[in-house]
Amino acid sequence: MRAIVNLMSKRAITLSGWRAKAIQINGKNEAPLSEVLQAATLKDGRSMLDLITEKDRMRDDWSLYVDGFSLPGSSSIKKIVKDNVQIHVLDRPSIKVKDF
Repeated sequence: MRAIVNLMSKRAITLSGWRAKAIQINGKNEAPLSEVLQAATLKDGRSMLDLITEKDRMRDDWSLYVDGFSLPGSSSIKKIVKDNVQIHVLDRPSIKVKDF
């Protein structure tokens, strides 16, 4: 399966070095959202999953827009996504957070 991860966050773009990326999960027609985010790597080798989640939940200062649905901060990321899904990563810069 293939998913497109679109970054709508200046912070995420700076940490990743890209604005949009096709993520390929081989041998599957669908995959957990967490697996797709784990495959989206940042410049320093961490993953988008590491950046925006903590203990299977999104950090309060991040949100996702996945396949027409909004997942606000503190949401579970156990959603299963299908082939050709668009995932938009957004942050809320008005919330004070320490550097990741």
